[in-house]
Amino acid sequence: MLDWLLILMGEQTEYAEKWNSLALSRLHIKGHLILTPSILHSEDVTWDTRMELVKWTWENVRTGTWFRIYEWFNSKDLSDLVNYIETVAENEFRTELIFLTVQLMNPYSEKDITDVKPLYKWIENDSRMVVPIQSSTSINMRSLPIFTPNKKSRHLSFVSKRESLKRVGILLRAEKEDVTRVWPLIARQLRPDLLELYEHCITKSRAWPLFSNEQKERLLQTANLFINKFEVKYYPNEYWRSDLSTICSALQLIWKLRPQLFEQLSNERLHLLIPYMVHPEMDSYDSGKDIFRFAYKRAKSKKIIEPLLCLLKKRRSIGSWQGNRSIATERINHVWDEKINKEVQHILMEPVLPRTSARDLLGILYSHEEDTALTFCEHIIKKRFQCYSLWKKAVALASKMLDSAKDGGEKIITILLKSNKNSDIKFVYNVLRLYSKDRSDFSFRNKWTPEGLIELYSWIHKNADLFKKEWSVRIEEWKSYILNETKSIDILKPGHVLQLKQLIPDCDIVRDHWEMIRVQFQRESWYAPSIEGLLHMTENAESRPITNEYQLIEALRGTLEAFELEWNGDENPLVALLWNQNKGSFKHQYWPKDENLLSDTLKYFISKDLLRRGLIANREVQVLRKQGGEDGALLDIKVEVPGTNSTRTLRVYIEVKGCWNEDLETAMLDQLTNKYMVQHHCDFGMYVVGWYQCSQWKKEWDYRAGKAPTYSIQKARELFSVQARDISIQSRKRIEAMVLNLSLR
Repeated sequence: MLDWLLILMGEQTEYAEKWNSLALSRLHIKGHLILTPSILHSEDVTWDTRMELVKWTWENVRTGTWFRIYEWFNSKDLSDLVNYIETVAENEFRTELIFLTVQLMNPYSEKDITDVKPLYKWIENDSRMVVPIQSSTSINMRSLPIFTPNKKSRHLSFVSKRESLKRVGILLRAEKEDVTRVWPLIARQLRPDLLELYEHCITKSRAWPLFSNEQKERLLQTANLFINKFEVKYYPNEYWRSDLSTICSALQLIWKLRPQLFEQLSNERLHLLIPYMVHPEMDSYDSGKDIFRFAYKRAKSKKIIEPLLCLLKKRRSIGSWQGNRSIATERINHVWDEKINKEVQHILMEPVLPRTSARDLLGILYSHEEDTALTFCEHIIKKRFQCYSLWKKAVALASKMLDSAKDGGEKIITILLKSNKNSDIKFVYNVLRLYSKDRSDFSFRNKWTPEGLIELYSWIHKNADLFKKEWSVRIEEWKSYILNETKSIDILKPGHVLQLKQLIPDCDIVRDHWEMIRVQFQRESWYAPSIEGLLHMTENAESRPITNEYQLIEALRGTLEAFELEWNGDENPLVALLWNQNKGSFKHQYWPKDENLLSDTLKYFISKDLLRRGLIANREVQVLRKQGGEDGALLDIKVEVPGTNSTRTLRVYIEVKGCWNEDLETAMLDQLTNKYMVQHHCDFGMYVVGWYQCSQWKKEWDYRAGKAPTYSIQKARELFSVQARDISIQSRKRIEAMVLNLSLR
């Protein structure tokens, strides 16, 4: 405060006498005039004011104190300082200012050399000016022209600020003892282009490919020499405004080309470098997180991770996710270990913890320790009524479960939704209120089951009076989110919307949504039949038009159910198609034929049953083919139907497995979904399992019997039905599972 008072009083001539007395007193007590030199670079302090302070200090202080004036300037002031020196008449004062200028300039920067050029006549004639201004490197740098940017082209102006490769070559030949001055210039002129600023990397600059291998090696050695020699006091890392690009560039180049050089650093030097390795600015550099992990593993104290956790413990502010809070979260995720796991859980147990902090820390815990996070949430929610702090924390954790938990918190939240207790209603209300306020994307809709979404929608409608106007998301928006968004990924089907309409008939949004579905379905599903189609339907009463994939997949299910019904009839002539038998022994021996025959048989029945509808069933379609090698992956059955409106083809992929297949429980995801449907942009598929398990099939004469599951066919149908539902939700596709009973009686 006194610094500002001295500066402001110095600008007023009427306070000259009082100011002089105050300034002398400050010098006598503190030893120098301005305690915080950085304020002199503020826009509120003019250049004339600063130079008046310099002149007064020169006239009133001892020589030893005068050197503190050097802290009032930096290299950006060179040009103004030279212009001022040329106006100074007093010889001794001018000489001291010239000496100050020489100390500020970098003799390897052609800009500094050019700025100081008017003072060469004094510099060269004064023996005190100890500066390598006449060194061969400086002379070569001085001879290079400074390029004037073209102001008409913004891109050219930016790129043209780079100094030439010839200039870099001269700097690389500079004496090694000057590396602390040479490397900052190299780092500045080799920085990447504007579009790569968020991933700084010297090896990605336009100049890097133009260097020879020898020059690249010298650049690496220069960077290594710099991080071993620079003085920490010139690069304070405790100030967020500090420019650490010089050090960060050197660290990044070494890590990129030869990371083993870090292992060769002395313990003392590594201890000095660790604060720079973990500085937030390092995250803007390529491999910055890997350098942070190296520092975290080598540092023995908790000081590396504690600032990050302390930052996340603070209440989140506006825009915090674009700054240090985001960096802290990414770094913790990158170096996660058991030690951090315990620290995060310990912080979450603190009684006074901002709700935003609890949500952020729980999100990190969910991403690494899902079961631990879920158990922790359940524990806190059960104890929510013990005290107010636990109640607030339970609200924060339950709201985070909606986004982070594997099931979107459905298991816990739905229990509370069904409760009629006022305390539970108030709790759910606060959970939804906090969730809607905190940057939520309503991703839980993709994880909840239709039953859970119906329960949530009904609760919101029933408790509509709780949704106040100050909520970030109004009740109408909550309802629309649940209905409209989930419809696109096939979680709430039209049948579920109809169920909602019957459950809450007084809800206008549900009623309007159902009407929209009904009208849209009629528009999309009806097309004028052709004359041939009408004649065909008059001849066959069972035929019906198929205009979308939903109708097609239902027709295929009906065909397979008819096949299973025929198989399990009183007289079964199909046994010989799918079972081998040996009647030569004392007991008849039966064992299933291979999967290919099952696929062929199903393909025949599908083709026969759907032929009257104009479908094409392709058996063994080549999905992938390697040129000059073996055939690619073979899809068992591919059903195609030309669209009624001739704009697209309806497709369903069918994968068939025998119950002995080793990939029986994983092929629905790995093979049908990921390998076939995802890669070939098919949204509808069926997973068909032939269930042969029976007493006549013995592993004594068929090893495959020992590989078949031991659970019942009812359990199998339940298992694969749930799996198909979960994969459909995750992949946003429609997958149906069928288990055909092909056992012998």
